[in-house]
Amino acid sequence: MSGDRGHKSGLIAAWIVLLLIDGLATLGLMRLEFGHGLDRLFQSDTARYQDYAAFAEEFGETIELLIRVEGEDLAAPESLAALETFLIELQLAGETWTVLSPLSIPVPDDQGAAVTLDRLRGPTAGAWARAFDTQPLLSRFLREDRKAALVTVLGVADTSDLDVIRSLATQHLADGELDFGISGLPVILDRSRALLVQDFLVLNGAGAILGTAVAVLAMGSFWLALITLLSAGTAVLWAMGVMGWMGIEINVISIALPVLVLALAFSDAVHVGLDQRALTKDGMASPVWPALRRIGPAALLTSLTTAIAFASLGVSGSAVLAGVGAGGALAMIVACFGVLAANGLVGATLLRVLTPDRIYLPQHRMTSRLFDWQILPRIGLAAPRAVSIAAIGVAAIAACLYLTASPRFSFDENLRENDPARAVLEQIERDFGAMAAIQIPVEAGSGEPVDMARSIIAALPQPLAENAVSLAAMADAAAAAGLSLDELMRSMAPWVQNALIGGANGRFLVSVLFDDTGARDTRVLSRAIEQRLDEALLPDLADQVGRVTGPYVMSAFVSETMIRALSVSLLLSIAASGLIIAIWLRSAKLGLLALVPNVLPVALAGAGMGVSGHGLSFAAGIALTLAFGISVDDTIHVLNRLRLASNGLRPACLHIRPVMQQVTPALVITTLVLTAGLSSTLAATLPTVVVFGMLAITVLFLALISDLLILPAMIQRFHL
Repeated sequence: MSGDRGHKSGLIAAWIVLLLIDGLATLGLMRLEFGHGLDRLFQSDTARYQDYAAFAEEFGETIELLIRVEGEDLAAPESLAALETFLIELQLAGETWTVLSPLSIPVPDDQGAAVTLDRLRGPTAGAWARAFDTQPLLSRFLREDRKAALVTVLGVADTSDLDVIRSLATQHLADGELDFGISGLPVILDRSRALLVQDFLVLNGAGAILGTAVAVLAMGSFWLALITLLSAGTAVLWAMGVMGWMGIEINVISIALPVLVLALAFSDAVHVGLDQRALTKDGMASPVWPALRRIGPAALLTSLTTAIAFASLGVSGSAVLAGVGAGGALAMIVACFGVLAANGLVGATLLRVLTPDRIYLPQHRMTSRLFDWQILPRIGLAAPRAVSIAAIGVAAIAACLYLTASPRFSFDENLRENDPARAVLEQIERDFGAMAAIQIPVEAGSGEPVDMARSIIAALPQPLAENAVSLAAMADAAAAAGLSLDELMRSMAPWVQNALIGGANGRFLVSVLFDDTGARDTRVLSRAIEQRLDEALLPDLADQVGRVTGPYVMSAFVSETMIRALSVSLLLSIAASGLIIAIWLRSAKLGLLALVPNVLPVALAGAGMGVSGHGLSFAAGIALTLAFGISVDDTIHVLNRLRLASNGLRPACLHIRPVMQQVTPALVITTLVLTAGLSSTLAATLPTVVVFGMLAITVLFLALISDLLILPAMIQRFHL
């Protein structure tokens, strides 16, 4: 009796501790913040980022907000008045904003004096047509048919700024019967953040529902499914709480982490629950703690391998990825302890009011058959030599093809093809030309900046030279307006003056506008410009021209470095996992051969990206690294069952057939639970999240087939 009271007191104390940790985790969860993360993704010690940081500090951010204004005739009095009012209110609303528009461009009037379009005398249509003939710069901001205009705003900082601009546009443009659309990098990044929050709520809710449904179906027992659900829920709460306390934000890189934790927690809980069911079937009256002792070490080991996969993201060189990696690694370890703690407490508590048979009901025969894919291990064990040789050969070929996948990145890859921001940007580029810019910083020295700019532009390939914006273009615009260059520049905003005339260090910019078709094309174009300038310019001038930079150039080169580093992180994860398995089982051969069925799925997925030409994106690189960490989990559970069955004696292959009969349903169930949880990513609005989910699910299914077919074959073939 006293022992029962002691057991009850111990349970109560354990529940108090668990609930206190839950409360602490809830406080951490409330600290979670959301952001797209792309503004800090490339911060690193790479040379290209350091170039950009120096450029941004001297010239300021060159990221523009683009507003396309459309009407029947913008020269009509009502339309022009609405546009003027909007521009005035826009400049007053943001003291640090620089607003450029068709009304910022000086044009000559009929007396030869420099004025703006709204100050031209005479019939408006004719006056504006003459302005186009004399001022070439006007076509960058106004369509010649006067039906569309471009307004650019520099200095937009955050969502609140965008809200103000949208409100002003609605108030003054829409009310003036003018249509408008807003785009540019600030909008694209803000859209990514907004879609991120939406996806986070949908993905985690749908992932939990789908994972629970599969778990209930697989378990065939309400109480066992309840234990599984509460265990997984505790794991997610603890993991997200840790991320909140660590200050790790949910961004386009880490958005899938909660779903990943949930899926892995379900997987561990299923393995423990099925072992508890097996022990109950063998007549054990209290299977909770024995099952935890049997499966717990393997669950901790699987969490460790996944944590290593996360931690390996630190080699990418990105502070954002390193932070996600550190937070994810700790979250995985904490989540595993949450699963085991909640499973033990809930199970032990239920056993005080229910019998083991009531809790751990046997599976329905039809359900059991659904999850029992014994055909695969039978094939592997029937032809172990052929299966092993084929697996090693295919893995080697796939790994070589994986290496052909080139890095791929674009700022708008987080938006769908039909996203409004993307559609507006495409329309702006059709109306007014390319908006992305490659910046060429030039040391003015003792030279004449206008002449230097003309020489640099003349050295560029002709299509690019036509799209260059520099002090030379301003000089031409001033001449067209009948002004001196100094007079024109004094009328321009301070940022424009600083960029074109020269910063504090005596430098000025030549901006080359181009169509942004992705990082790979930007790298090719940037290298071509650098090579052309080195070859075509006189040595003295070439020495004064800096390496090309700007947000598009920097992200193109730094993303290549970081995505290639993700492949290194994958290799580190593979090596670390093999080493851990070898140490755990005290067999270097087993540690090495156990990697084959896990490397093969990742190599096949990577080969598919290389052969298809889709390339390797951030989402794909992270998905492959983490999917490898997850796929190792099934291998570890097989090896753990084999270790328990053989009692540490060699050769363990003598027990592989009964072990595969026992473990196959658990592997199938956990893979389906993981897939169900991750399948919610396929409905995400962020394309990168969809890519992550597709690759992760593909690798998981390939890993399941490998663990059921190849792993037993290799264990049998090499007499492990």
